[in-house]
Amino acid sequence: KETPKLAEAKLEESRVGAAMTDLTNRRVIILILILLIMVPLLTVTEIDLEPALALEFIHKAAVGVYAGSDATYSNVLDMANDMAVAHSKVVSLDLTYNGVAGQLISWENAAKLSNLRDSELIELTQTTDLLTTTMVFDNSSASRLTAAFAIYTTIFVVFLLITGTITFSSDVDRLVIGPIERMVELVLKISANPLGVEYKMLGAEDGFVEGMETTTLLATITKIGRLMRVGFGEAGADVIGKNMSGVGGK
Repeated sequence: KETPKLAEAKLEESRVGAAMTDLTNRRVIILILILLIMVPLLTVTEIDLEPALALEFIHKAAVGVYAGSDATYSNVLDMANDMAVAHSKVVSLDLTYNGVAGQLISWENAAKLSNLRDSELIELTQTTDLLTTTMVFDNSSASRLTAAFAIYTTIFVVFLLITGTITFSSDVDRLVIGPIERMVELVLKISANPLGVEYKMLGAEDGFVEGMETTTLLATITKIGRLMRVGFGEAGADVIGKNMSGVGGK
């Protein structure tokens, strides 16, 4: 059975792993902060009061007509309808009185309605006593603007994720894959010609950081190569090379 000290040593996180975890956490936090800041800026929130004002104006004029308080309300209703058509994107208007549709003013722009999707239409309704006013407005421009910003948001998020992936991969290459490839290259050179290898420690620019396990392995390989070079000399170089390359005797 393993002693408690050995088990505790196996559970201890390596320095390479700790460095990778720390770098990854930093990158993730930065990406999340950028998303939190940029995504709201790419979100469209547009408030158009024209449809609500047009509905209010027409509905009050229609209420005045049915109340019969003043004959001028009929002219006001016609003027409100003309103003709504001229200054808002209304495509349909219907006045329903006592459950009967098509009262006073009722019309629709069938050509525009046939070219618009349901998501591009806004229907507003106002009810007072027996009178209900229903208006439908063209909201295609706002829908297109929202869709465009949604595309920009998607492109931004994809760009950010690709950048983050490349950054994470570069950290792995720099701290793990690069040093391992250089150590394998050194071992292959030693197996080919133990005496022709220049045994020197690689620096931080090569991915070997002081205190990392990869640096310890490189130092060990370098020391072994130097000892073989001193201990066996030129006479044993061929034997060492053949055994390290796997072509020697068993």
